[in-house]
Amino acid sequence: MSTTGYAKIERGQTNVSVEKLKQIAQVFNVNVAQLLDDDERFVICSIGDNHSNYSNYFGANEKLAIENEKLKELLAAKDNEIEALKKVISLLENKE
Repeated sequence: MSTTGYAKIERGQTNVSVEKLKQIAQVFNVNVAQLLDDDERFVICSIGDNHSNYSNYFGANEKLAIENEKLKELLAAKDNEIEALKKVISLLENKE
């Protein structure tokens, strides 16, 4: 990586991929999260294999909290649906 390229990253003039962050962290012998550590905590999740099939997710605590609440609501709805289906199955079994 050129010094100009690295300087652009430091100044926020360019976006950096997760792979590039991993390389920078390795050079400085730090964890990737330490490179992002400012006043907010960040979470990085890279999902996929070692090829081109991957997705990167970045988020601050507030955004992740909102996403977690949505997921909790979906899980609660799923649990309610399972209970309703169990009741239907029970009624059908008792009918026979």
